[in-house]
Amino acid sequence: MDRLKALGLQHVTDYFTNSWDDIKSEWVQGLRNVDLTFQVATNNRLESINSKIKSVCSRYVTMKQFFSELFPVLASLCDECRHPNIMMLVKHPVVQRPEELKAYESMLTAYAFAIVNKQYQLSCRLTPSCVNGDKYTFDTSAGVVNATCTGCNCMQFVTVGLPCKHVLNIRKQRSQSLFDESLVLARWKQSAYWDHCKLRSTYADSYVAVSTAVPERKSSILSQHEKFRVAKKVTDSLASLCSEGGTVRLHGKTAVSEKCTAVVEPR
Repeated sequence: MDRLKALGLQHVTDYFTNSWDDIKSEWVQGLRNVDLTFQVATNNRLESINSKIKSVCSRYVTMKQFFSELFPVLASLCDECRHPNIMMLVKHPVVQRPEELKAYESMLTAYAFAIVNKQYQLSCRLTPSCVNGDKYTFDTSAGVVNATCTGCNCMQFVTVGLPCKHVLNIRKQRSQSLFDESLVLARWKQSAYWDHCKLRSTYADSYVAVSTAVPERKSSILSQHEKFRVAKKVTDSLASLCSEGGTVRLHGKTAVSEKCTAVVEPR
Protein backbone atom coordinates (compact mmCIF):
# COMPACT_ATOMS: atom_id res chain seq x y z
CA MET A 1 0.00 0.00 0.00
CA ASP A 2 2.89 2.37 0.79
CA ARG A 3 4.42 1.69 -2.62
CA LEU A 4 1.09 2.46 -4.29
CA LYS A 5 0.78 5.76 -2.44
CA ALA A 6 4.37 6.62 -3.35
CA LEU A 7 3.38 6.66 -7.03
CA GLY A 8 1.36 9.80 -6.39
CA LEU A 9 -1.68 8.61 -8.38
CA GLN A 10 -4.40 9.77 -6.02
CA HIS A 11 -7.35 8.60 -8.13
CA VAL A 12 -5.84 5.09 -8.36
CA THR A 13 -5.16 5.03 -4.63
CA ASP A 14 -8.72 6.15 -3.85
CA TYR A 15 -10.16 3.50 -6.16
CA PHE A 16 -8.08 0.74 -4.55
CA THR A 17 -8.92 1.90 -1.02
CA ASN A 18 -12.65 2.17 -1.67
CA SER A 19 -13.08 -0.97 -3.79
CA TRP A 20 -10.45 -3.52 -2.80
CA ASP A 21 -8.70 -2.75 0.46
CA ASP A 22 -11.69 -3.54 2.70
CA ILE A 23 -12.19 -6.98 1.14
CA LYS A 24 -8.54 -8.02 0.82
CA SER A 25 -9.25 -11.18 2.83
CA GLU A 26 -11.32 -12.38 -0.14
CA TRP A 27 -8.66 -12.02 -2.85
CA VAL A 28 -5.23 -12.03 -1.16
CA GLN A 29 -4.00 -15.63 -1.32
CA GLY A 30 -2.13 -15.49 1.99
CA LEU A 31 -5.15 -14.12 3.85
CA ARG A 32 -7.52 -16.64 2.26
CA ASN A 33 -5.42 -19.47 3.67
CA VAL A 34 -6.31 -18.56 7.25
CA ASP A 35 -10.08 -18.81 6.72
CA LEU A 36 -12.44 -21.71 6.18
CA THR A 37 -12.54 -21.67 2.36
CA PHE A 38 -12.58 -25.45 1.71
CA GLN A 39 -9.68 -24.64 -0.68
CA VAL A 40 -12.12 -23.33 -3.27
CA ALA A 41 -10.54 -20.38 -5.07
CA THR A 42 -12.73 -20.17 -8.17
CA ASN A 43 -16.38 -19.71 -9.11
CA ASN A 44 -16.38 -22.68 -11.50
CA ARG A 45 -19.45 -24.24 -9.90
CA LEU A 46 -21.48 -21.08 -10.36
CA GLU A 47 -20.29 -20.77 -13.95
CA SER A 48 -21.29 -24.39 -14.58
CA ILE A 49 -24.80 -23.81 -13.22
CA ASN A 50 -25.07 -20.61 -15.24
CA SER A 51 -24.09 -22.37 -18.48
CA LYS A 52 -26.69 -25.10 -17.89
CA ILE A 53 -29.41 -22.54 -17.29
CA LYS A 54 -28.43 -20.59 -20.40
CA SER A 55 -28.48 -23.76 -22.51
CA VAL A 56 -32.13 -24.40 -21.61
CA CYS A 57 -33.76 -21.05 -20.89
CA SER A 58 -34.62 -18.90 -23.87
CA ARG A 59 -33.57 -15.27 -24.13
CA TYR A 60 -35.92 -12.32 -24.55
CA VAL A 61 -39.01 -14.16 -23.27
CA THR A 62 -41.73 -13.28 -20.82
CA MET A 63 -41.23 -13.78 -17.10
CA LYS A 64 -43.80 -16.59 -17.08
CA GLN A 65 -42.04 -18.54 -19.83
CA PHE A 66 -38.65 -17.98 -18.23
CA PHE A 67 -39.73 -19.52 -14.92
CA SER A 68 -41.52 -22.36 -16.70
CA GLU A 69 -38.13 -23.26 -18.23
CA LEU A 70 -36.05 -22.48 -15.13
CA PHE A 71 -37.83 -24.75 -12.64
CA PRO A 72 -37.19 -27.98 -14.61
CA VAL A 73 -33.49 -27.05 -14.82
CA LEU A 74 -33.30 -26.55 -11.05
CA ALA A 75 -35.14 -29.83 -10.46
CA SER A 76 -32.69 -31.62 -12.75
CA LEU A 77 -29.71 -30.10 -10.92
CA CYS A 78 -31.16 -31.27 -7.60
CA ASP A 79 -31.59 -34.79 -8.98
CA GLU A 80 -27.98 -34.74 -10.15
CA CYS A 81 -26.84 -33.97 -6.61
CA ARG A 82 -29.24 -36.42 -5.01
CA HIS A 83 -28.25 -39.45 -7.10
CA PRO A 84 -24.66 -39.92 -5.81
CA ASN A 85 -25.97 -39.32 -2.30
CA ILE A 86 -28.47 -42.15 -2.65
CA MET A 87 -25.67 -44.38 -3.97
CA MET A 88 -23.60 -43.48 -0.90
CA LEU A 89 -26.54 -44.44 1.29
CA VAL A 90 -27.33 -47.82 -0.25
CA LYS A 91 -23.95 -49.04 -1.53
CA HIS A 92 -20.92 -49.83 0.59
CA PRO A 93 -17.73 -50.64 -1.36
CA VAL A 94 -15.81 -53.62 -0.05
CA VAL A 95 -12.25 -52.36 0.18
CA GLN A 96 -9.48 -52.71 2.71
CA ARG A 97 -9.33 -49.70 5.03
CA PRO A 98 -6.92 -49.11 7.90
CA GLU A 99 -8.60 -50.24 11.10
CA GLU A 100 -7.77 -46.88 12.69
CA LEU A 101 -9.92 -45.05 10.11
CA LYS A 102 -13.06 -47.18 10.30
CA ALA A 103 -14.78 -44.69 12.63
CA TYR A 104 -14.08 -41.84 10.21
CA GLU A 105 -15.35 -43.90 7.27
CA SER A 106 -18.67 -44.64 8.97
CA MET A 107 -19.20 -40.98 9.91
CA LEU A 108 -17.91 -39.02 6.90
CA THR A 109 -19.11 -38.69 3.34
CA ALA A 110 -17.10 -40.54 0.70
CA TYR A 111 -15.51 -37.28 -0.49
CA ALA A 112 -14.48 -36.22 3.02
CA PHE A 113 -13.17 -39.66 3.94
CA ALA A 114 -10.99 -39.72 0.81
CA ILE A 115 -9.32 -36.52 2.08
CA VAL A 116 -8.76 -37.99 5.55
CA ASN A 117 -7.45 -41.24 4.10
CA LYS A 118 -4.92 -39.35 1.97
CA GLN A 119 -3.81 -37.30 4.99
CA TYR A 120 -3.39 -40.54 6.96
CA GLN A 121 -1.11 -41.99 4.29
CA LEU A 122 0.98 -38.79 4.29
CA SER A 123 1.17 -38.80 8.09
CA CYS A 124 3.00 -42.13 8.09
CA ARG A 125 6.00 -40.44 6.43
CA LEU A 126 6.22 -37.42 8.75
CA THR A 127 8.80 -36.78 11.44
CA PRO A 128 8.50 -33.75 13.76
CA SER A 129 11.51 -31.46 13.91
CA CYS A 130 10.84 -30.42 17.51
CA VAL A 131 8.71 -31.67 20.40
CA ASN A 132 7.89 -29.48 23.39
CA GLY A 133 5.44 -31.23 25.67
CA ASP A 134 2.20 -31.68 23.74
CA LYS A 135 3.30 -29.21 21.04
CA TYR A 136 4.97 -30.53 17.89
CA THR A 137 6.78 -28.61 15.16
CA PHE A 138 7.08 -29.77 11.55
CA ASP A 139 9.30 -28.28 8.83
CA THR A 140 7.41 -28.16 5.52
CA SER A 141 7.86 -26.52 2.13
CA ALA A 142 5.25 -23.93 3.18
CA GLY A 143 7.13 -23.04 6.37
CA VAL A 144 7.07 -24.13 10.00
CA VAL A 145 3.86 -25.82 11.17
CA ASN A 146 2.87 -26.02 14.83
CA ALA A 147 0.39 -28.67 15.88
CA THR A 148 -1.07 -30.56 18.81
CA CYS A 149 -3.26 -33.63 18.97
CA THR A 150 -6.36 -31.41 18.76
CA GLY A 151 -5.38 -28.73 16.25
CA CYS A 152 -2.91 -27.42 13.71
CA ASN A 153 -2.12 -24.16 11.94
CA CYS A 154 -1.43 -25.72 8.55
CA MET A 155 -3.50 -24.68 5.53
CA GLN A 156 -5.14 -28.11 5.20
CA PHE A 157 -6.55 -28.12 8.73
CA VAL A 158 -7.58 -24.43 8.78
CA THR A 159 -9.21 -24.17 5.36
CA VAL A 160 -10.88 -27.61 5.12
CA GLY A 161 -11.99 -28.49 8.63
CA LEU A 162 -10.80 -32.12 8.62
CA PRO A 163 -7.91 -33.88 10.44
CA CYS A 164 -4.60 -33.10 8.74
CA LYS A 165 -1.51 -35.28 8.45
CA HIS A 166 0.20 -33.45 11.32
CA VAL A 167 -2.60 -34.08 13.81
CA LEU A 168 -2.91 -37.72 12.76
CA ASN A 169 0.85 -38.18 13.08
CA ILE A 170 0.88 -36.73 16.60
CA ARG A 171 -2.06 -38.83 17.77
CA LYS A 172 -0.39 -41.94 16.41
CA GLN A 173 2.92 -41.13 18.12
CA ARG A 174 1.14 -40.56 21.43
CA SER A 175 -0.76 -43.86 21.04
CA GLN A 176 -4.08 -42.03 21.01
CA SER A 177 -7.10 -42.96 18.94
CA LEU A 178 -6.99 -41.25 15.56
CA PHE A 179 -10.72 -40.66 15.73
CA ASP A 180 -11.87 -37.42 17.30
CA GLU A 181 -15.25 -36.06 16.27
CA SER A 182 -14.28 -32.53 17.38
CA LEU A 183 -11.74 -32.42 14.51
CA VAL A 184 -14.51 -32.72 11.92
CA LEU A 185 -16.91 -30.00 10.82
CA ALA A 186 -20.57 -30.99 10.83
CA ARG A 187 -20.87 -30.34 7.08
CA TRP A 188 -18.64 -33.35 6.33
CA LYS A 189 -20.79 -35.85 8.22
CA GLN A 190 -23.10 -38.23 6.40
CA SER A 191 -26.01 -37.33 8.68
CA ALA A 192 -25.72 -33.62 7.86
CA TYR A 193 -25.38 -34.41 4.17
CA TRP A 194 -28.49 -36.57 4.11
CA ASP A 195 -30.49 -33.97 6.00
CA HIS A 196 -29.36 -31.27 3.59
CA CYS A 197 -30.41 -33.38 0.60
CA LYS A 198 -33.65 -34.40 2.35
CA LEU A 199 -32.80 -38.08 1.97
CA ARG A 200 -33.05 -39.35 5.52
CA SER A 201 -36.82 -39.20 5.93
CA THR A 202 -37.39 -40.68 2.46
CA TYR A 203 -34.84 -43.47 2.25
CA ALA A 204 -33.14 -44.11 5.56
CA ASP A 205 -35.88 -46.26 7.07
CA SER A 206 -36.43 -48.46 4.04
CA TYR A 207 -33.14 -48.86 2.19
CA VAL A 208 -31.32 -52.14 1.73
CA ALA A 209 -27.57 -51.80 1.83
CA VAL A 210 -25.72 -53.42 -1.05
CA SER A 211 -22.05 -54.27 -0.73
CA THR A 212 -20.12 -53.91 -3.95
CA ALA A 213 -16.74 -55.51 -4.44
CA VAL A 214 -14.22 -53.51 -6.43
CA PRO A 215 -13.25 -55.65 -9.43
CA GLU A 216 -9.62 -56.55 -9.66
CA ARG A 217 -7.94 -54.76 -12.52
CA LYS A 218 -6.22 -56.90 -15.07
CA SER A 219 -2.69 -55.94 -15.92
CA SER A 220 -2.32 -54.50 -19.40
CA ILE A 221 0.47 -53.14 -21.55
CA LEU A 222 0.81 -49.41 -20.94
CA SER A 223 1.46 -46.88 -23.64
CA GLN A 224 4.41 -44.51 -23.33
CA HIS A 225 2.08 -41.69 -22.26
CA GLU A 226 0.50 -43.90 -19.56
CA LYS A 227 3.96 -44.91 -18.34
CA PHE A 228 4.89 -41.23 -18.15
CA ARG A 229 1.83 -40.42 -16.03
CA VAL A 230 2.60 -43.27 -13.62
CA ALA A 231 6.23 -42.21 -13.29
CA LYS A 232 5.28 -38.54 -12.91
CA LYS A 233 3.22 -39.30 -9.80
CA VAL A 234 6.30 -40.85 -8.21
CA THR A 235 8.63 -38.00 -9.18
CA ASP A 236 6.14 -35.33 -8.02
CA SER A 237 5.95 -37.02 -4.64
CA LEU A 238 9.75 -37.26 -4.55
CA ALA A 239 10.12 -33.55 -5.37
CA SER A 240 7.67 -32.62 -2.62
CA LEU A 241 9.60 -34.67 -0.07
CA CYS A 242 12.95 -33.21 -1.18
CA SER A 243 11.66 -29.64 -0.79
CA GLU A 244 10.74 -30.18 2.86
CA GLY A 245 13.38 -29.41 5.46
CA GLY A 246 16.53 -27.30 5.35
CA THR A 247 18.97 -26.58 2.53
CA VAL A 248 21.62 -28.97 3.85
CA ARG A 249 19.14 -31.84 3.86
CA LEU A 250 17.98 -30.80 0.38
CA HIS A 251 21.48 -31.29 -1.06
CA GLY A 252 21.67 -34.75 0.50
CA LYS A 253 18.25 -35.73 -0.86
CA THR A 254 19.02 -34.46 -4.36
CA ALA A 255 22.30 -36.40 -4.36
CA VAL A 256 20.39 -39.61 -3.61
CA SER A 257 17.81 -38.73 -6.28
CA GLU A 258 20.56 -38.24 -8.86
CA LYS A 259 21.91 -41.72 -8.06
CA CYS A 260 18.42 -43.14 -8.62
CA THR A 261 18.26 -41.32 -11.96
CA ALA A 262 21.58 -42.86 -12.97
CA VAL A 263 20.24 -46.34 -12.14
CA VAL A 264 17.11 -46.06 -14.30
CA GLU A 265 18.84 -44.18 -17.13
CA PRO A 266 18.96 -46.27 -20.32
CA ARG A 267 22.38 -47.62 -21.23
